[in-house]
Amino acid sequence: MAEEAPNYVEIMQKNRYAALAAYSEKQKDEATAVSALELLAVEAEGFNPKNGFVQGSAVTPQGRKRVLEDYLPKYVKAQKESEVSKLAGVYGLEGYVQGDTLEAIKREIGKHADETYGSIAEKVADAKYVLDGKDTHKFKESEVKAAEKTIEKYQNIMQVLNGLESIYMEKIKVQADERTHVRKLDKIAADIKAHEKEEREINKFKQEVIKEYEAAGRHAA
Repeated sequence: MAEEAPNYVEIMQKNRYAALAAYSEKQKDEATAVSALELLAVEAEGFNPKNGFVQGSAVTPQGRKRVLEDYLPKYVKAQKESEVSKLAGVYGLEGYVQGDTLEAIKREIGKHADETYGSIAEKVADAKYVLDGKDTHKFKESEVKAAEKTIEKYQNIMQVLNGLESIYMEKIKVQADERTHVRKLDKIAADIKAHEKEEREINKFKQEVIKEYEAAGRHAA
């Protein structure tokens, strides 16, 4: 019996907060990175502490790095193995653009629907290597022309997918932002409760002092 192929769409969705955390780290947005990994812990099943994720690890740069080393590759691999049509489905499209823009993007996606993101990215990277080095390396004219055709063929779909992924990251960032605000409120509430406890202890001490003073006065009388 043939082994069932991985569901790359499901894997991407399951590890999307790891991608958001990495995206946020690049933006120097520590608060969102922390919240994203907390959401990853809530959503992803089967977390194994020995595999890098431990409670509270999201709050330190070293901890976040360790978690991302374990879970970001799952998202990246699934992204590379996904066909363009399925990848566009993960990111969403209908809610972002409309009218002629939507139809034009759909046509571009349709041209490459069955190609994987990874195969396209590899072709583009190889073509850029040739074009970037055409003045310093001895590439044949035919190789340079082939590279130019490759860039021309794939530049639009790469821009579409990169743009959709950026919107997708911003979209799921909303949940992380909510968690960040909740965490801030939790801290404020903790400070309030600590202050209230301190006031109660001070008032209790004052009452005890007053009672001792009154008791001492009655004894003296």
